[in-house]
Amino acid sequence: MRFSALGKFLIAVGLFFAGAAALGMVLGFVPWLAPFIVGLVFFKFIFVVAAVLMLTGGVAWYYAKQNYEV
Repeated sequence: MRFSALGKFLIAVGLFFAGAAALGMVLGFVPWLAPFIVGLVFFKFIFVVAAVLMLTGGVAWYYAKQNYEV
């Protein structure tokens, strides 16, 4: 897989996780949904995973641009 495609894929997966975590945190504040949502610490962990994925994807994409793979 080219680094450009890998970078874009990792950024997309990271954005998906960040969106899912944000939605989970918002739903966690709804009183009748709160018992079904795992603790907010779990969603903070997902935000960290999403940030690492997007950072790794950005580095791979930058590497691809520097080596004219794009």
